[in-house]
Amino acid sequence: MADSWITCARPGAAATAGYDEDPKRPGVVWRMRLPVGTSRDIDILNLGPALAVELASNAPKVVENGKFNLRRSGERWTATISGKQIGTTLINAGFTPPNGHLPSWTGGPMPIRPDWGPVVLQVQVTRADGSMPGNDIGVTPEGQMDSNACWAASLAWWTRAVPTVLTRTQSDLIVAGAKKVNFDGTLSSQVILSFLASNSSLRAELIKPDRLIPYLAAGRLPMIIGFSSGPLGGHVNVIHKYEADKGTVTVMEPWFPDPVGNADYTMESDGPLPVFRNKKTDAIFKFTGKHLVRPVNYYTNRPLNGMLVSAASSDHPAVPN
Repeated sequence: MADSWITCARPGAAATAGYDEDPKRPGVVWRMRLPVGTSRDIDILNLGPALAVELASNAPKVVENGKFNLRRSGERWTATISGKQIGTTLINAGFTPPNGHLPSWTGGPMPIRPDWGPVVLQVQVTRADGSMPGNDIGVTPEGQMDSNACWAASLAWWTRAVPTVLTRTQSDLIVAGAKKVNFDGTLSSQVILSFLASNSSLRAELIKPDRLIPYLAAGRLPMIIGFSSGPLGGHVNVIHKYEADKGTVTVMEPWFPDPVGNADYTMESDGPLPVFRNKKTDAIFKFTGKHLVRPVNYYTNRPLNGMLVSAASSDHPAVPN
């Protein structure tokens, strides 16, 4: 987009909201933002002499191809962008040049083929409130239902934060994992990999700790992460914001408040499950969950047998080694 000679602009009658201009090229729109289920128009510039123009979305689930309603008014082409599903896509442009194309066109003739055309626009299809999945502090935290249900609480929260997947309750997930959990209610790292992938359209994998930052930088959020922590060994959180300049992440922590060290509670066994019970009332401790900010090395320093469990939407492309 930055070096494309075909550029986009906000139609004169359109409100400014949702059109992000390139600060180095006034008037050139590099990104459009629109809520899912809505549409916005965009002008395509520098293609006035073209006999025909065609656009192509590289993520047709987000913005569907063949429905741009391209029309021409003088030297300006206008397209309608419709948000079909929350996510991000890039729009390529192709055109049919006039007979004996104009030498002044920097790009020369360009047949209508997406792989031959430049990227002219990024489109973000957002939630109704304008937000994108990945910074989900507004999604209510989920406390784990028992001392070993961090995996179920994290996955349940993830399904609430990602609008394109079926929402699952923690109790449903615990039942679904009943035949796969260990006697004490925990899941092995290998079992949780297959369980996550089979239940929620997740790409789940074991990664070395030094791969976590590249995964975060690639925008694989929200990300379920399994690591070594807590009095019961392995633990699961959801990372949903990464701030590279600060070296921090915002996470949904299902083990909150922390009953360890709370003088009012004692840990005891309830069958196979450890529970924290109030010494006076006999009530079982209730986890509420909370959004916390932590340094990235909180996780990179806590691998499980040398590896971290990473799981994010399978809609995200794989991160190259």
